[in-house]
Amino acid sequence: IWLFAAVGIILKCVFPGRFDRLAILLYLAMGWSGVLVAEPVASRIPAASMLLIVIGGVIYSLGVIFHVWEKLRFQNAIWHGFVVTAAAVHYSAVFTCFSLSPPGL
Repeated sequence: IWLFAAVGIILKCVFPGRFDRLAILLYLAMGWSGVLVAEPVASRIPAASMLLIVIGGVIYSLGVIFHVWEKLRFQNAIWHGFVVTAAAVHYSAVFTCFSLSPPGL
């Protein structure tokens, strides 16, 4: 994940605007890299939290469609709507995890 992050930083700083599509793919790859540890995570958190994490990831990913659709009017506002919604769903996942977990975990 840190390699992807470093590559993304380099692309944005050294070549601004030149590799935007590649940067978006890197962001998606970083976001979905959690799938690699989904099984151990799912065994330790409530199922509702895991479901909310997946739903939030899907919402973020669907928002990318509007982020790259530059000719669509208000595409940036629509994309930010997806980002805010996904962040709220992920916040709910954390809240649900703490409220449903037994004390001492």
